[in-house]
Amino acid sequence: RNIISISLVRVAQKGNIIARDRLTELLRYIVDQWIEHCYVLKRWQGYSDDIIITIHQCIRCYRFTGSFLGYLFKTLEYRGRGLRPFYAYSVDDYMHGTKERLINNVI
Repeated sequence: RNIISISLVRVAQKGNIIARDRLTELLRYIVDQWIEHCYVLKRWQGYSDDIIITIHQCIRCYRFTGSFLGYLFKTLEYRGRGLRPFYAYSVDDYMHGTKERLINNVI
């Protein structure tokens, strides 16, 4: 994975849009697995557009010879600290302490 991803990153950095898009597509699967299984990346749920932007920025800014996936993981970890988590609310739920539904109070 590391050798292939670094090779695709280097080709994408030279201006190959197809390599960048293909790498983004492949990295998206890995990032989704990280979000699903890793606690520090759970905040990225619901930020699909920002994930793609971050992947493109990592492809553009990657310079050192270490693992690209490690670089991407740490970048997502650090940027995820400032994200607000999404909370799902249902308007069919009851208001706290009453028997009235939330939908009745929506204007």
